[in-house]
Amino acid sequence: MAEHRPPNLSDSRAGQLPVSPRPRSRVLTCVNCQQRKIKCDRKSPCANCLKHRMQCVPATQTRTRKRRFPERELLGRLRRYEELLRQNKIKFDPLHKDENSVEDDMTESRSDTEPQEEQDESNGPFPLRHAGLGNNHEPK
Repeated sequence: MAEHRPPNLSDSRAGQLPVSPRPRSRVLTCVNCQQRKIKCDRKSPCANCLKHRMQCVPATQTRTRKRRFPERELLGRLRRYEELLRQNKIKFDPLHKDENSVEDDMTESRSDTEPQEEQDESNGPFPLRHAGLGNNHEPK
């Protein structure tokens, strides 16, 4: 039975990192897959272009991604909006509890009212049925 031994520094390849003369160029998705926002197998021609009998043209540039807001910025915006709701005495479920807020008064008054689902939909600023958002299909 052979013993397992760690690589010896005297070995010709031991201790050396693989060195590539130039970095590999990343294969981009084709233009059609980018436009259709579908997965491209990055072959030439790709499977999607073959399937749809389209000319497969590799993209030269990556798509620009939308800037994502950092979490800290989003939390700051949320706090500002919560403060505006408090200032205007609008009831809401806060994500962050503020020691100086009137939250205790809000929770007491909230318990006196009916749950939101059972309230008359005309009380809310955006009733779903009247805005056409409640139904996903149109009546026949």
